[in-house]
Amino acid sequence: MKVNVVLSCDDNPYYSEFWNPAKDIWLKRFGIFPKLIYINGYRQTDNFIDNILYIKKVKGIPVHLQAQLARVYFAQMLKDDVNIISDIDMFPVSREFFNVSKILKNCKGESFYHLNPEKREFGQLPMCYYVGLGSTYHNLIGDFSWEEFLHMIVDKDYNTDKLDFQMPKHLKSKKLWFSDEIYLYSQVLEKNIEVVKDNDLVGARRLDREMLMSPNALQNINYFVDAHLPRPYKNYKTYIDNLYFTLMS
Repeated sequence: MKVNVVLSCDDNPYYSEFWNPAKDIWLKRFGIFPKLIYINGYRQTDNFIDNILYIKKVKGIPVHLQAQLARVYFAQMLKDDVNIISDIDMFPVSREFFNVSKILKNCKGESFYHLNPEKREFGQLPMCYYVGLGSTYHNLIGDFSWEEFLHMIVDKDYNTDKLDFQMPKHLKSKKLWFSDEIYLYSQVLEKNIEVVKDNDLVGARRLDREMLMSPNALQNINYFVDAHLPRPYKNYKTYIDNLYFTLMS
């Protein structure tokens, strides 16, 4: 059985520029097959072409929300594969944490496996790193079309103002930012889908954006589980490329 990682972005280079290095690391360092859902304004495909599924933007729905939710919705296309949800601007680091044998052992039948089950702002689990068969994602979502699914999420109105949560400055205008996580976690509870939880949490072992720019950032690289990358790529290319070549060596 194959293990994929499902990533997504829109046509904003703020995120899309991470696809090439991210796909290399997932595949060549871990043997995990990268799949990209690309939300864009010009192309639609029914299948993955060179590991990219092209999906046209749906009018009237925030594009960032479409990109976030696309990972969950289109994972069901890969119904017989095991699919990890991750962020395109996150490099996996630890071979022990992202071990294919461990993932296959823990991801069974109609349950999800979660690699980092740390409770977040509203009690939900983080979107990274849910793991499940494509068929399990389908059981969670049901028979909604993509547009129906998006409108259903918008109608649920997971607005952070209503949840009495103060968004960080860079996300002030994106009130539905947590919709993907809250929806997925609420559906898991509502449909009584088992989530097998790993006990090896990321915690402080994330190489965060500011840390990456430290002169000593890569000296103890094997301590870290993953790396959250600074954006845009072009502004931090030296730091990101140094990490990339370290992980690929």
